[in-house]
Amino acid sequence: MNLSNSLFSSLPFLAYVFMALYALVVVILIAAVINDAQNRKLTNRGTFLVGPFVWGMIILLTGGFTGALAYWLIHYSSMRYVSSKSDPA
Repeated sequence: MNLSNSLFSSLPFLAYVFMALYALVVVILIAAVINDAQNRKLTNRGTFLVGPFVWGMIILLTGGFTGALAYWLIHYSSMRYVSSKSDPA
């Protein structure tokens, strides 16, 4: 039995499994960001520049993690802009 031949014969299957898992993660990220953006809209906090659907499309077009990171940096990180009106100090 040739071990290298049997190992490489399963690589296409593993690639399909990896792609399916990655697609599932991207869909979960899209659903989470759209849900969060809609909740922000309902509580009058809003999203930056565009609505929930566009943020979902941004995540889809950037492959998931880059768009989700951008959404988080803009809306939740300490680097985001906070207006002086909402600052209680």
